[in-house]
Amino acid sequence: MKRSYALTAGLLGFGLLAGFLREILIARLYGVSQIADIFRLAFGLPSILSDGVALSFVAVLLPILSAPNANRRTVLAAAWVFCAVLFSMGWATMGWQARLLAPGLDFAGRSDLVQLGRICWVMCFAVLVSLPLRAIMSERNCIWPTASAPLLRSVGFIATLWIAQRFVDPRSALALACLGAGFL
Repeated sequence: MKRSYALTAGLLGFGLLAGFLREILIARLYGVSQIADIFRLAFGLPSILSDGVALSFVAVLLPILSAPNANRRTVLAAAWVFCAVLFSMGWATMGWQARLLAPGLDFAGRSDLVQLGRICWVMCFAVLVSLPLRAIMSERNCIWPTASAPLLRSVGFIATLWIAQRFVDPRSALALACLGAGFL
């Protein structure tokens, strides 16, 4: 039991460190620039939402899936429909989010924010659809999937950005990094 607590704490700590390294890499590559600011705005809401939902969603699904008469397929289907609805709402309202989060941004900047934001919502969707699977693994006493998610997402982002920035423009590199973070 103590080992699982130490593993969970270690994975969460390394996840925070990897997130800090992600921010250092963005600062080093883009400095104080409009594209860095646009990325942070676009990444913020989907990232916060996926992290917040992850904590509560897995906790809600665990007792439901552990019930002896639980219909797993129905529970998983409902969970994935919820994820799809949440993603669709975020993706569809990205124009409104851009106006709300960056009211002084010019048309080109707002267009970049909407495009990058929609890609960040795809990252959010990839994280959300993994939550029922994480709940099943946690039910089977595999604690590491939920604890390692921030670490894997940050490492995926860093690795994808490090490679992509050599081959594509800055906005596309950040967009690819978001996708790399979501699908790792």
